[in-house]
Amino acid sequence: MNCSWCSIYMKAGVGTHNQRLRFDSDFFPMEELSKQDENKWRFAYLLTPFGWEVGKQKVRGFFEFGFGSNVNLQIGLTYRFGRY
Repeated sequence: MNCSWCSIYMKAGVGTHNQRLRFDSDFFPMEELSKQDENKWRFAYLLTPFGWEVGKQKVRGFFEFGFGSNVNLQIGLTYRFGRY
């Protein structure tokens, strides 16, 4: 469903995700903590079976419910550059 002020959509996305875990403490020596540091790249995906945008042509609020690596629910504002 699309009209000038509202749209419902579905989408899918894939990519990579970088996660860095670093420990810092005054109680343990740095030699022990540096062994625990991690930096990992992972495959990321998001499947959104339901998304809803409401607003003007350039600035719109959105609500998305999806399944993926990190996020299940997103709510926010979006701005479209250029021609709509």
